[in-house]
Amino acid sequence: MKMSDAFTLPRLVRLAPRTIIWAFLFSWYDWLARFSSGRPGFSSHSIVFCRVDLLGDIALQLPVLSRLVELAMSQGKRVSIVCGSAFVDVLADRFPDDVVIIGIDRTKFAKNPAYRFRMIRKLSSEGHVTLVQLVWSRDLLVSDSVVRAINATSKLGLTTTYDNASKSQAAIGNRFYSELFQPPADMKFHGSVNQWFARTLADRLFDDDIGQATSMSPVADRPARNRPVFHVFPGTSQRTSFKRWPEENFATVIDQVIDWTGWECVIAGSADEREIIRNTASHVAS
Repeated sequence: MKMSDAFTLPRLVRLAPRTIIWAFLFSWYDWLARFSSGRPGFSSHSIVFCRVDLLGDIALQLPVLSRLVELAMSQGKRVSIVCGSAFVDVLADRFPDDVVIIGIDRTKFAKNPAYRFRMIRKLSSEGHVTLVQLVWSRDLLVSDSVVRAINATSKLGLTTTYDNASKSQAAIGNRFYSELFQPPADMKFHGSVNQWFARTLADRLFDDDIGQATSMSPVADRPARNRPVFHVFPGTSQRTSFKRWPEENFATVIDQVIDWTGWECVIAGSADEREIIRNTASHVAS
C-alpha cells in the first residue's frame, strides 16, 4: 500500500465530519507540541516498539516483544519501548537497564491537554531509525497520536479488515505509517495475525526468527495448593469477535493449567455466551 494513495482529497471529503474536525484541531495542537520540542537528535541504531493499549495485549505480546528486543540488542541497536503507564514496572523488571521504557497514561493523554502536550514533546525530542506498532490499532486520540509524535525514519504497522475501527479512523491512522503490512487474506484470528506480523518483523528487521516464543511455561516445582479456583472467559464483545480464540484452544490452556497447578476451573461469561462456554467445556479433558 502506497502512503500517497492512503489519504487523497476525495477520500477526505467522504470522511465523517466529526472525525475531520477532531483530526484538524488535534493535529494543530499536537504539531505545536512537536514543534516546541526542537529538532530531534537521530540515532543511527535506534528502534522503538510501541503498544500503549490494554493488559491483554501486553500479556500476549510480552514473549514476542522480549524476543524482538533480544534480536535488536544483539545487533547493537538502542531499544525504547512506549507502553501504558500501568505496565512500566512489569517491563522494567523484564528487560535490561539499557532498554528505555516510556509510560503513557491513556486517560490523561486523552483528557488532560497539559499532560498531552508534555508527553508529545518528550516523544518528539528523540529521533529513531525504526518505529514498530506491534499489533493492529487505530485510535486517533491516543495510540495513533503517539505514533505520529514519535520521530522515526521508518514507521511499520499492520493493516487489516477488522471492523473495530471506522473507515475514516483507518484512513487517517494509516497515514501515520511509512509502511503497512497486510496479513494473508485467509488469516482472520487476531492472535494469528499478530504472530505472523512478529515473524515478518523479525525476518525483515533482523534477518532472524522469533523462534517458539510463547506466553506460558510450566513450573515443575510449583507448591501444592488446596484447590484454588481460576476463571476463564472465552467470549469477547461482538465488536471484537475477530479476537476470539477457538474454544478448543481455551480448553487446551485450561487442561495445562489444571495439570500444572491442580486448580479448579470456572468457565464464565455473559448470558449470550452460553454456547461458547458449553463448547469450551466440552473440549476440556480434565
